[in-house]
Amino acid sequence: MWEAIPTILDAFENDEEIKVIVLKGAGAKSFVSGADISEFETVRSTKEATNHYEDIADGATDRLYDCPKPTIAMIRGYCIGGGAGIAVSCDLRGRNRGIPVRNSGSQAQCRLPSRWNTQTG
Repeated sequence: MWEAIPTILDAFENDEEIKVIVLKGAGAKSFVSGADISEFETVRSTKEATNHYEDIADGATDRLYDCPKPTIAMIRGYCIGGGAGIAVSCDLRGRNRGIPVRNSGSQAQCRLPSRWNTQTG
């Protein structure tokens, strides 16, 4: 997922008919549940692999944050971990009442997006 975000944003930015980018989950259960922590044993097996993974994730959220077109996170359902990082990287966030939004990065030993505290308080 992380590797695809910059490429997709490039295509959207180069399409003059696209004026705003709205990110939403495919269903009502979650916006983005975050990383598949079952893969961490392989994709984060060493310190170098972990740093590489985090650099790719940071690059994707930074790219979204720096997107010149307005970005909106339409949150329906859970928004956890990497999904919360994506949401705080958008210009605007909207969600239904009662929907939990939290970063579980500390539990999975992931870096928090640099804008987490400034966007969420």
